[in-house]
Amino acid sequence: MWDTNRESWQRAFLSHDSLLPWAITHWRQQINNVRDALREIPHTAEVIQLHSPKEVDRFRALLSKRAGDRTHES
Repeated sequence: MWDTNRESWQRAFLSHDSLLPWAITHWRQQINNVRDALREIPHTAEVIQLHSPKEVDRFRALLSKRAGDRTHES
């Protein structure tokens, strides 16, 4: 069943119809689609945009600190 479904790495990642070129050329459109959906779909969640690994690290540290503060309140 599975042994006939074979593809070379070059065809899988570098051909014009593979996922990698599509992702490279469409990433901004996908980000815009998500932003538009978050504006249009009613929700109460706070949306936080992080733009760099450093911002992610700071946010994770903040969450860890808040979680630690909550465990010490009891």
